[in-house]
Amino acid sequence: MRRVVAFLLLACLAALAKNNLQILYIANGMNRGGKGGAITAYQIDSDGKLTPVIGSPFDAGLIPYNLTTDDGHRLYLANPELDDNNLRVYPVRPDTGRLETEHASTFETSNYEGERNCCPGPMLVDKSGRFAYVGNTDANTISVYEITPGSLALTQASKASTRPGHFPVALAWGPKQESIFAFTDTGLDVSLLHIYRRDVQNGSLKDAPYSPMNIPNIIQIAATDKQLFVLTTDPHNSQLLIYDVSSDAKLSPSGMPMQITQKPSAFALDGAGKTLALAATQGGTSRVFLYSLGDPPSLQRSTKLVCTKPCSVTSMTFDATGNFLYLSDTANETISGLDASRLTDLPGSPWKSSFQPHSLLTVQLR
Repeated sequence: MRRVVAFLLLACLAALAKNNLQILYIANGMNRGGKGGAITAYQIDSDGKLTPVIGSPFDAGLIPYNLTTDDGHRLYLANPELDDNNLRVYPVRPDTGRLETEHASTFETSNYEGERNCCPGPMLVDKSGRFAYVGNTDANTISVYEITPGSLALTQASKASTRPGHFPVALAWGPKQESIFAFTDTGLDVSLLHIYRRDVQNGSLKDAPYSPMNIPNIIQIAATDKQLFVLTTDPHNSQLLIYDVSSDAKLSPSGMPMQITQKPSAFALDGAGKTLALAATQGGTSRVFLYSLGDPPSLQRSTKLVCTKPCSVTSMTFDATGNFLYLSDTANETISGLDASRLTDLPGSPWKSSFQPHSLLTVQLR
């Protein structure tokens, strides 16, 4: 009897560990020969160490621009360099995180081909896996697609437009996925912040009455269920704007903008929305700053990044627990890992990535 109980306990623990499996996916650009394009995948171990997923790196075509997931079952990729077959979806093996490239869909049977040459950029998929949202950087639109279950074909349902001449750069979910934030014209003084209300039944988007907002020089946005964070920078000033988000996605400033004395390149929020990490550079030295998101945010600590070549941090992400922080360094083609509470190096960090790592996504497998 004791053996049976022990066996069942071990089985339960194994199942729990499996359900807690986390994978870090990395979008890699073209290599020095002008070829390639891949997705590198690492398993995040319990101590934060990265272990390569079997089969990684996975072919992705030229320059995978953006990675997103529904709820950990599939990985979606937008590729702006291809005239057609420029969206892909990969089934994810729930036990290993391997991308099933042999079953990948390029939506060839869908009507996405009706928008060839539209250069898909940012992309979101809702947790139900019913709707995909694609920012088209040439057509200045955000296309809404219904995802056909099983076949994974895309059927265009509707479309939302940005201002003429302003192309969408990034998309971020609002509270409960009932809204979408988008910004245009990265780093330019004409950048706009769009706020779209989403119909969860048919997936359609509608500009909120107070949208768009003129916010110059946006380079990144991210949101929690309560707040929107907007990072801006120009040659003379950098700051983080924080907005409280109401139930109807209306924005109101949360205190004064947070001034950043160094040149920022990327930031990340932990899953609980309590901590913000920011990478910035001054005089050739790169640092990571850790803020507690109180009212107002307060700096907890910072650390200098040690790189062989001058660091070029292009993307950051926390793991699902908020215990570990990962950074992509395009200049050194590495992934660095830090303990999120102490900002000390994780075991084995940095890890060699494929060429030009520029977009990170942490996925908890289901």
